[in-house]
Amino acid sequence: MVPDIHNPFFNGVVRGVVEGVGSVHFDNGDAIRKAIRHLRAMGHERIGYCGGPESSRSAWERLEEFKQLLGSECEGEYLGAFSPTFEGGQQATDVALNKDVTAVVTYNDLMAVGFIKRMNTYGLTVPGRLSIVGIDDIPVAEIVTPGLTTVSLPRIEAGKAAVELLMSGRTEVLDLPTNLIVRSSTSRREA
Repeated sequence: MVPDIHNPFFNGVVRGVVEGVGSVHFDNGDAIRKAIRHLRAMGHERIGYCGGPESSRSAWERLEEFKQLLGSECEGEYLGAFSPTFEGGQQATDVALNKDVTAVVTYNDLMAVGFIKRMNTYGLTVPGRLSIVGIDDIPVAEIVTPGLTTVSLPRIEAGKAAVELLMSGRTEVLDLPTNLIVRSSTSRREA
């Protein structure tokens, strides 16, 4: 069951915003848009999204953006909420393989690495059978085979911005943009 994030109870909790206190966030909607637009540019029409923990603000924001893009920018399916771990990615693989999707976006890179491992175990190729995009750009994303296409979150910039807000006493809410890093876990889908 997916709670309504527009419910007043969730507004402060999900956004992580406390009135009168500055905060720094990654633009999770931007991350999903970049992942989906990359996959669409590669010819993928049916895209699955493997979400993260239901209690996570970033998981809610990413899911909300994915749902908004369905029908307007992509066709696809929300595949469910999974543990944001290697094992969660392996469980998500089994769900995705039973759906009519050609590409998958995972809540984070660790899930995507578990996804790739499970695909390899089954003798299925990435990106041959499914293209995969993660979110985070953790160090292993570059060295896993195939290299993981991911959306990088500006962690160092977030830290600097948070310190600046704290030191200045400003109460702004900053959403930092993300950056798509294309590696070999995605490929063109032939018609």
